[in-house]
Amino acid sequence: MHALVHNTPPDLPLGRYLRDHFSVFDFTSARLTLPTKTFSGQHTFSVGDKEVELYEVGPAHHVGDLVARVGDVVCTGDVFFHGDHPPHWAGPLQNIINACELVLSFDPRVIIPGHGRPTDQAALEEHLVYLRTVQREVHRCYEAGLSAEKTMDELFQRQDFYPHLGLPERLMIVIELEHSHLSGSSSPSVLELSSKAAAWSYR
Repeated sequence: MHALVHNTPPDLPLGRYLRDHFSVFDFTSARLTLPTKTFSGQHTFSVGDKEVELYEVGPAHHVGDLVARVGDVVCTGDVFFHGDHPPHWAGPLQNIINACELVLSFDPRVIIPGHGRPTDQAALEEHLVYLRTVQREVHRCYEAGLSAEKTMDELFQRQDFYPHLGLPERLMIVIELEHSHLSGSSSPSVLELSSKAAAWSYR
């Protein structure tokens, strides 16, 4: 992130976007911490007198997503962004929908999203409606032969397409990835996806 913020050309959309959104952060102190234990499916362990249940739900936001359940509290990781359009980098959308449905099946009292304030089941149910709407519209536009860019433009020509959610350019990432899953082609790189989102934002 430090290299992207400081070494990308500032006169191109991606360089400008990275500086506008991330230059306030100091990434130089970040250190990679490798896992000491891995698992597939489900893993349960104790922290003091608390039992923690981990559930594998990726690939969704990323390839290694999991949700953590501690009693009636569930930490969703980045399969749930509360208050903004989410940028999902792996997908497909159905995997993200399945992950959110799994969280609801736990009947949690508190849900802690990867981004946004802690909330409740009603907010996640609302987010699921959003995800299913995006999935339906993207599939409809794909079947009609529209490109990812045309799909994005069509969605945001409507004044009612989730105007309360922030950072709408992130949806460009989701649409591009869903198109790659639908076509069976290889997924674009993070830089390609970020560049397209930044270009749409400034356009």
